[in-house]
Amino acid sequence: MKSDLLSRIETSTGTGKSAGQLELLLFRLDDRTLYGINVFKIKEILPCPPVNLVPMADPRTIGLIDLRGQILSVVDLARALELPPLDPQGEEATCLYTEFSRQQLGFLVRNVERIIYVHWHDVRLPPETLSHNPYLTAITPFEGELVQIIDIERVLADILPESLELDSTVDIDPEQMKRFTVIGVDDSRVARNHLKKIFEHLGVDFQLAEDGKKALDLLGRMVMDAEDGMAPPVHERLLAVVSDVEMPEMDGYMLTEAIRRHPQLKTTPIILNSSISSEIGEQAAMRAGASDFLTKWDANTLAERLLALAQQRLSKQTG
Repeated sequence: MKSDLLSRIETSTGTGKSAGQLELLLFRLDDRTLYGINVFKIKEILPCPPVNLVPMADPRTIGLIDLRGQILSVVDLARALELPPLDPQGEEATCLYTEFSRQQLGFLVRNVERIIYVHWHDVRLPPETLSHNPYLTAITPFEGELVQIIDIERVLADILPESLELDSTVDIDPEQMKRFTVIGVDDSRVARNHLKKIFEHLGVDFQLAEDGKKALDLLGRMVMDAEDGMAPPVHERLLAVVSDVEMPEMDGYMLTEAIRRHPQLKTTPIILNSSISSEIGEQAAMRAGASDFLTKWDANTLAERLLALAQQRLSKQTG
């Protein structure tokens, strides 16, 4: 079973799913709940090898493993979600080896079940009553069960806090930068907080959305405000849309395509910013009509791209 799943992951190129679909790996941490993680964030699935304990490590990190000469930390995902800890030497103990946001890590789960394709319109944000759960990013029904999709970025951020250092010098008059608005789109709270810090560093006005559908609503209001004479024309005010790729309701590719079809928005610079670093993802972004594709989190590169857009816009307006 695991070798079949691994084979599917290794040969996956993104062409096996239709536009608007999410490919999920389903697994369990206990007897009751089915969890999911984006397949493109997984490199390998293997039975958990012997774990070397590390003194004074975070209690959610069970230790280190040697994966063909590469030393990786392994996180007990159950313990990270405040569930009873798993036994790494248990019969069903499985390690999911991931690579995203330029980090490689193993996650211990109890067992892996299958890979499924789900349409984004079937993926829902958690209800408000579960807003206190920082790790639950979305929910989708599957064969009579509810799959809880985990925000792995948030799990990592809590275990391995990442310092977002910005070195880019903003050499544009702050009053000029305030004229521009950037729309940031990401379903991860951690990612939205990173975007907020970058936009604040640049001094631009900004609005944040949890998914592509909400971002389109924000853009629609900007268009209406401009048409009603309450705001400058959108092509002067809107500097860029910076969006994640994999999101519930409407993903980054679908958002990009929708913007490109809109007569007042079609020339908007769109930067797709994904934790999944792959040439396939970049090619898909370009096909959808994105202006640029970046891997999280290279904060300085994103800041520099936005600064360059601002400088180009100001040169055209004063030229």
